[in-house]
Amino acid sequence: MSESVWIEVKHLGKHMLCINYTSCFSAVAPNCHMENKIYFPRLHTGEILPMVY
Repeated sequence: MSESVWIEVKHLGKHMLCINYTSCFSAVAPNCHMENKIYFPRLHTGEILPMVY
């Protein structure tokens, strides 16, 4: 298995980054309100809710 490495970036531009417990991916944001954001799941009362930073 390959080792994961984090690389610091200052801005994601028109992209968004989605991080899950087992994987991650980046995509071009479908609208301007989703640009330059990182999304990952957050557990809340047994449900997974999206969390945005």
